[in-house]
Amino acid sequence: MKKMAFIILIFIIIPFVNSENNDFKVYLFWSEGCPHCEAEKEYLNEIKDNYPGMEIIMYEATGSIEEYNLLKEFCDAYDVTFITPLIFIGNDYVSGFVDKETTGLEIKEKLDYCLEHGCIDPIDKVKGIGKISKGEAVKISKTVPEVISLLEEYPNASYIVDIQYGTNNYMVRWRVKDIEISVEIDSETGEIVSGEKNKEEEQISIPFIGDVYPSEINLPLLTIMVGGLDGINPCAIWVLCFLMSFLIYMRDKKRMLIVGVTFVITSGIVYFMFMAAWLNFFLLVGYVDVMRIAIAILAITVGIINVKDFFFFKRGVSLTIPDSKKPSLMKRMRGLLKKESTFALILGTMALAFFANLIELLCTAGFPAIYTRILTLNALSALKYYLYLVLYNAVYVVPLMIIVVSFVVTMGRRKFTERQGRILKLVSGAIMLLLGLIMLLKPEILIVG
Repeated sequence: MKKMAFIILIFIIIPFVNSENNDFKVYLFWSEGCPHCEAEKEYLNEIKDNYPGMEIIMYEATGSIEEYNLLKEFCDAYDVTFITPLIFIGNDYVSGFVDKETTGLEIKEKLDYCLEHGCIDPIDKVKGIGKISKGEAVKISKTVPEVISLLEEYPNASYIVDIQYGTNNYMVRWRVKDIEISVEIDSETGEIVSGEKNKEEEQISIPFIGDVYPSEINLPLLTIMVGGLDGINPCAIWVLCFLMSFLIYMRDKKRMLIVGVTFVITSGIVYFMFMAAWLNFFLLVGYVDVMRIAIAILAITVGIINVKDFFFFKRGVSLTIPDSKKPSLMKRMRGLLKKESTFALILGTMALAFFANLIELLCTAGFPAIYTRILTLNALSALKYYLYLVLYNAVYVVPLMIIVVSFVVTMGRRKFTERQGRILKLVSGAIMLLLGLIMLLKPEILIVG
């Protein structure tokens, strides 16, 4: 009888012992007046009973300077953009909150993993563990022969420091081009536990550029490439060429230049606002697979239509300026010829540019949508997001500005032909199709940093 009672007692105690091993902490940063934050807090309150070992620690990001600085430390450690709500779970995080079925499911999967396998305390990833700091761990990893050789060839190689759950060890991962080297370091002694070189990265082929490694593609290069291709969009060029053709009747190069430059700059500003709206939408919804797939399908569809237009121009579905909108556009252009004062001419041109860009939205939506989605796949600060948008739009207006100068210098002797428009559609369509396929099948390639 005593033996039976002892066995029963053991079975009662074991679950509690196991649950202690699977205790874990999560950190939620929220802000006042944020409906998505309230929705996430309600969701966590609903499911917390399913995770008896979970401790939820909440901070109001804007509550005090200390909490704000703590969130900055978390964002730096996890290499994530400052946004609320933002929850940190083990070595991972989830930004934003849409609903229970999307973001909620993503959070639940990470919590289930921690419940089953255990997770590090995120504060350890932020503050470091043991006697050795994360910075010292990076220095120690540089003494590994493979890392020394890597840095001799690639001095600007990047690294990330993680904490191995269940140990007091740091994992420093060096990565560049086709090489990744992982170095595990004891946080108490600084001893190198292991060093491992991972398999080579596969190259991808990009039209007009050639074979490159995904890690070689950086955001500035991608921004210039996509922004430049977007700038030679046939819809935008058609509107500008049509406008400049009207202005030839002025026989005044100065006024032509004023109208052309004003039109292009205003178009760039409107386009920037349009892209900023896309960017903020993607930041709001966070990393949701459904959204990634939807944008990928949009890009693939637009790419196929543009490639089709090279072979079968305006047959079937075609992304061009609707014929129904052209009369009102031409009416506004004629109105510019009647403007006598320079100020009235500039205001009229700005209004025309705004109207023209609204008409072009469907025709030009592909590149802005997929580019801003690529931006949000890369963890950047808010300032960097907008600086990249500025760079994109600066590149976007360059081809349009060249057209303006060309018209003013030659007084319209060079025309934009249908053949040229079809070639531009083929090039931009092929690139958009490629980006769409990559986003659909291999989105990790687009996290280019």
